[in-house]
Amino acid sequence: MSRAVLLSSALFAVAACTAETSKSSDPLPDAPTPGFVSAATKTSNMALAKRLPLSNQQDFEDASPR
Repeated sequence: MSRAVLLSSALFAVAACTAETSKSSDPLPDAPTPGFVSAATKTSNMALAKRLPLSNQQDFEDASPR
């Protein structure tokens, strides 16, 4: 590998590591507490559960390791 390629790669790496990141003025919102489920998530889960044949245990048995 030529020295020019190695030198340019090293300069790129140094420049990338020292570049300042842009800081947003908007802080990130706090994460929800563990166990919290939003109303939208509950609604989506209930709609999906109605469409899936969860009472058919054969799929669960097929997926179990033997």
